[in-house]
Amino acid sequence: MAVYATNTVVVLYLLAWIATGLAALVVGVMLFPNASSTLSDIGSTWLGLAVSAAYAYFGIRPSSDRREGGSLTAPTSGDLSQGQKIPNASEVVTCGPIVKKITRTDPEFASLVSNSNAKIAFKDEEGTGADRMMTPRLKGKLDSLANVVASEWPGTKLRVTEAWDEDNEHADGSLHYEGRAADLTTDPVDGTRLGRLARLAVDAGCDWVLFEDSAHIHVSVKVA
Repeated sequence: MAVYATNTVVVLYLLAWIATGLAALVVGVMLFPNASSTLSDIGSTWLGLAVSAAYAYFGIRPSSDRREGGSLTAPTSGDLSQGQKIPNASEVVTCGPIVKKITRTDPEFASLVSNSNAKIAFKDEEGTGADRMMTPRLKGKLDSLANVVASEWPGTKLRVTEAWDEDNEHADGSLHYEGRAADLTTDPVDGTRLGRLARLAVDAGCDWVLFEDSAHIHVSVKVA
């Protein structure tokens, strides 16, 4: 009750303040435009201070739904369409380039972890467990995504078809070679769910998500 009373008093005070500024503007600009600029300047300043005080007291913020340059921000919800990526920048720019192709004999291989999450199905077409190998950051994002998938589609798992690549199956510079990228579907496989899966991957915190084609989506992460 006390807060309501205080706010009422403040509102009345601010309204009076604004009215005074408007009155000075009307007199100085509209009624006597050639008399003196001092009165209109006072009115403009007074009105600006009143509006600023209202912003400060009530926590009002000017609209921030435009980026610098005046363009509207892109929507942050909705399923992705094939070919769409989030953010709308290259994977290398977003996540950084690879340093080297990690092999099992490299010291860097020790930085990768094996993902044994029971909520995730692994294709493992190589039969070596390579698809389970990934950076801890990617593992954390996929584990989070697996939980969301299980909630979104009961009885369905997240499926990893490719993660760390030791067989040079991807283009030079692919983040798969550092275990920072994964190709994903659902299990059972359902191509109609890929757009939604891509959105869930964004929501789960993957740094870069691409609805690559009708077979899978691609996700990647930055260096931790």
